[in-house]
Amino acid sequence: MMITVRFGGASAAIVSKSSTAITVRVPTPASGFTFATEPCDGNGDGIAGGTRNIPTPISVTVRNLDGTGCAVTLSNAFTISPQNSTCTGDTSTPPPPPPPPVVQCNDGFDNDGDGLIDAADPQCTGPTDDSEST
Repeated sequence: MMITVRFGGASAAIVSKSSTAITVRVPTPASGFTFATEPCDGNGDGIAGGTRNIPTPISVTVRNLDGTGCAVTLSNAFTISPQNSTCTGDTSTPPPPPPPPVVQCNDGFDNDGDGLIDAADPQCTGPTDDSEST
């Protein structure tokens, strides 16, 4: 009985076979195979700006090379786990906080029309005071 077993596009080495079972060594995925990914937060800033490889299903095809050449493909029958699942590409940084609100005693204007601006106005008790008038 001559058979081939392929995981995606890569041929598996046949370890043993019988009329009811085939034992193979799972190959390295073929060129062009890409793992599924998920977002991740590699730099711990609370924003998932990177990606990591995750276990990914792959189809397995068994082909009888004797006579008929028939083949059976088992769609997504095997899951390949990545050797490296490190989060990569996370260079995101959180946006800066909004500026504090501008208050009357720190805005550079004469809000009460007395000709005095901000700290020069005796009605201002400090830079966080929001009233240039009494």
